[in-house]
Amino acid sequence: MHNYRGASLWLKYAEMEMTHKFVNHARNVWDRAITLLPRIDQLWYKYIHMEAGPHLTPLSTSTRAMTAVIPPQTTRAIPT
Repeated sequence: MHNYRGASLWLKYAEMEMTHKFVNHARNVWDRAITLLPRIDQLWYKYIHMEAGPHLTPLSTSTRAMTAVIPPQTTRAIPT
């Protein structure tokens, strides 16, 4: 029987989901793993590595898309 508090089980589970290209399932597994074991650095590193993968839109593209939607009037100086 496996220990659900063991990081190796979560790593194998998430990597299996990623191998089969079930990105949302893998994201769910990583989220549950870091919630249960927040001090295990390897879980965080693998999660971040997955999120930085090629399936995501590059930051510069998404930033340009957001600035095209947000009107310039929304940025105001805060009165002092």
